Amino acid sequence: MKTLSTNQIQHIEEFLISQYHIKYQDTRDEVLDHIACEIEELMNEGKEYDNAFKITFNKWNKDLSPHPWIRYKNVPSFLGRQWIKRDIISIILCMLIGLSIPYLLKEFIEHNNLANILGSSICLVSILLGGFICIKYFKVKGYRISQLKKEVLACGAISLFYYVMFIGGFTYKLLPLILIMCLYQIYYIIEIQKVRPLSKL
Repeated sequence: MKTLSTNQIQHIEEFLISQYHIKYQDTRDEVLDHIACEIEELMNEGKEYDNAFKITFNKWNKDLSPHPWIRYKNVPSFLGRQWIKRDIISIILCMLIGLSIPYLLKEFIEHNNLANILGSSICLVSILLGGFICIKYFKVKGYRISQLKKEVLACGAISLFYYVMFIGGFTYKLLPLILIMCLYQIYYIIEIQKVRPLSKL
């Protein structure tokens, strides 16, 4: 049974870095393992290493190339495909909840003058969540966690802007957007918890 040499494994890893820019070790190790197994299978079927290498990378090319959607820029396609469906569903769900709750509670909010308290509170929660994630996962690297950290911080920044601009002057009409931002953050934080622990660099 033929197995890859250390130099051949190193060659595959270097190719993943140079050709596909797979910069995070955890993802690279996972892909390397799959590709190495496939190359070894082809070698055991009688193919030379160079030929097996070309066949395997031709097969993997689409999966390793960057995902076309800008949201997952520089992320290998096979990873982006894993995230896109649940991200879209969750974003739509957050929007529906964020738009419907203030609408359903409109009379209660306006009658009790709660818009300013709710607006300020939601903004502060969002800002604190952004800061917490930034600090807790500051040195943690990985495709998914890096993307989620950016999203959480962006939502926190939008909430900070609204807090500064409308402090003391929140109205019912401003609540949906900041509630949606906060719900996005909660979803992103749940997703961060699903990401397996990665090495801190």
